[in-house]
Amino acid sequence: MATAQANTPSTVSQTTIIPLSITQKAIDTSFPALTSAINSNPTNAFLSALTPAKIVEDIESVPLFLQDERKKHYVDIPVKWKGSVFSISPLDSLNCRISFFPKEDSGYPRHVIFNISYNDYPAIKLLRKDSILIIEGQIASIDLCINLKNVRIVEGLT
Repeated sequence: MATAQANTPSTVSQTTIIPLSITQKAIDTSFPALTSAINSNPTNAFLSALTPAKIVEDIESVPLFLQDERKKHYVDIPVKWKGSVFSISPLDSLNCRISFFPKEDSGYPRHVIFNISYNDYPAIKLLRKDSILIIEGQIASIDLCINLKNVRIVEGLT
């Protein structure tokens, strides 16, 4: 159960018990895309219900002043997306950065970026633009694009 502090007229602090169902309902109402992500299981055979377009739509649904705070709610959420490779940029002799456009049903494609090791996926060096991959990872941050961490390529490299 969640608790909240309340001051009485005698300035004595009391603990008010807030039922978890009310707390969960507040989360469901305030962050529908986040609730969807929590309820989905991206480690299964299916892609995440939470898409980059849904994330951006949710962030843009709040006033500009609150958008940075809303972005933080997505950090560490696991995702599994299918998309096309836009570019690959070497970072050093072991790693590269991949720009990726997830395939979505509608809307403007949202740019996703992640780093990955050549040692783990040597076939990356042979990928061409628009190659299709399925990736799993966690949201690291959101700015002009969605940055992922702990990415694993599930499908697309042969």
